[in-house]
Amino acid sequence: MDTTAGSLRLKPEIAGARYLLLHGEGAKATPGLFRISSKGPRVISKGALKKKKYPGEPQQDHYLIFDIEPAEEFNDFEWDYPKLENRQENRKSAWPYSITLAELLSARRQTLLSSVEVGHK
Repeated sequence: MDTTAGSLRLKPEIAGARYLLLHGEGAKATPGLFRISSKGPRVISKGALKKKKYPGEPQQDHYLIFDIEPAEEFNDFEWDYPKLENRQENRKSAWPYSITLAELLSARRQTLLSSVEVGHK
């Protein structure tokens, strides 16, 4: 927030996002997806975040938050995060960015079970 490095510009594709993919260190994405269940993000203060028992100590004065829920239709999906185009690296990897669902699906990691056809006799 504000004018600090990494502050987010609320582009329509960010504010209007429908799904959220989380990732962590080592360019590893969390399996599955989250559905954004609100009609847009909210701004919340550091103090309000602490009152909601946020794990850890918030480092910024304000945060942009989305209400989310698991998107069960993607529960068994795993993602090859390094395959995503336009992803940021190093410190910038914490900055949100948008891609289409089709682009994300192209980075779906094929598992043994998802690549085997099951037939009935």
